[in-house]
Amino acid sequence: MGSSDETLDPEAERALTEAATSAALHLLRVRHATDLERRARSELLRSLLAGEPVSPTARLGIERGP
Repeated sequence: MGSSDETLDPEAERALTEAATSAALHLLRVRHATDLERRARSELLRSLLAGEPVSPTARLGIERGP
């Protein structure tokens, strides 16, 4: 590791900024997908606990909309 007094050249700084942006977007996509899966499982559990019939496709999370 270099000392803390070292600075990045403009090209390295730009590359680091682009990499950070890409990583942040990837993390947001993963979080969004995880949230959607959690919501679907919650809805399914609520329906099952309420005694509502749940189709097999809904259980798999592949039910088509109207």
